[in-house]
Amino acid sequence: MKPLRITLVFAHPDDESFMMGGTVRKLMEQGHHVSLYTATSGDAGKYGHLQFDHREQYAQKRREELQNACDHLGIESLTIGPFFDKGLSSLPQGVLVAAVQETLVKNQPDIVFTFPEDGFSGHPDHTAISKAVFTAVPTINGIVKLYVGASPKEILRHPITSIIDINEQRTAKMNALLAHETQIFSVERVYPDLFTQHEASLNNTEQFILAWQEGQWWPVISEIETNF
Repeated sequence: MKPLRITLVFAHPDDESFMMGGTVRKLMEQGHHVSLYTATSGDAGKYGHLQFDHREQYAQKRREELQNACDHLGIESLTIGPFFDKGLSSLPQGVLVAAVQETLVKNQPDIVFTFPEDGFSGHPDHTAISKAVFTAVPTINGIVKLYVGASPKEILRHPITSIIDINEQRTAKMNALLAHETQIFSVERVYPDLFTQHEASLNNTEQFILAWQEGQWWPVISEIETNF
């Protein structure tokens, strides 16, 4: 199989690990090239057990955590955008789209991943970045597919098209999640048994929906994909 170029576009450090950490690691192990664009440094989030003197110190810590997570997952290229955490939905129209277009032109991906339209959690930054990606992808030559995470709300509107077995990648996903030290309370909330059952507490699969393929929105496929 020819190696694919894959770009993930998210809002905050840790989005990549929560939504598709196992899949990213599997793609790397298969020889594909994965890049990540994260629009903010996540500098308005909670600190976990840590303390910081000022916002930029916290932002730097989150950038370091994200790089550590990328190392665990095998992400080759990381770009962190200049935007403020919790501010993406307030940006002037087109600004976020232009930033996404710039990173897609730079990375020249075959496949793009982002949040579903509901942002998975409903976070305004998540829905804003999703909307920007949906606008940007059809304008960039060379992109073949756009996938989104299969959130509970999204699967009521569109069927799951991809179920990826990440059983062998759960340790890497766990390590990536734990790399986000400042977000430990969020990790514990989503995976309450992680510190007792470790990787066994993580799901064996990650699920996605094919949102766009070569000019067609929400294409119908004949069978569930187990690979990309």
